[in-house]
Amino acid sequence: NRHYWDNPKSCGLFEHEYELPIEDSAWKEIARHVENCLKNFYQSEIFKKIQKLPKEQWLEMEDFSGFEMDGVKVHVVIDFSFQEDQDVYIYDWKTSRSDHENNEIQFACYSFYAMTKWLVKPEQVHVVEFNLASNRQAVYNYKAADLVSIPEYIRGSMRDMRLLLADPDTNMAMEERFSLVENERVCQYCNFKKVCPKWKK
Repeated sequence: NRHYWDNPKSCGLFEHEYELPIEDSAWKEIARHVENCLKNFYQSEIFKKIQKLPKEQWLEMEDFSGFEMDGVKVHVVIDFSFQEDQDVYIYDWKTSRSDHENNEIQFACYSFYAMTKWLVKPEQVHVVEFNLASNRQAVYNYKAADLVSIPEYIRGSMRDMRLLLADPDTNMAMEERFSLVENERVCQYCNFKKVCPKWKK
């Protein structure tokens, strides 16, 4: 019924907003998936540990944080992190299939961030990927040599984004410089349908 429209701070489900035809079996499967992820989280050892962990040891939890590089703010949002003895633990909860290649980059960036933010050595940073769907964990540890390329990776990403801007100095983009995707299957779950020329037609 779109009651969420009445409250600007709330949001509805994508499928409701765009009136997508979803079979009942699909809704039920999604509900089962969510329930499974929640059960695995609440029954996990880390959840029990967090409940007992003194708040003074908490570092960040879903904070919109970041650091500056070459005058540009690099945003970082960590699910949960805490310090124990001299070590930093960063938890990242996943609810779908793991993408190892992208995760390696993400977690290396987290380690780099932890080194600069909390002034710890890379060996003291432990990034834990907890896949709630499969109830499996993987721990990522990096050495200083593993993280040497991270600053240049971030700079390369910034360069790629700036190339798309009409005026990088003022961060101004022109809509006509961005072509529409040819593969319309991508459009199915695009969050920007209402401002897209294809959707308007």
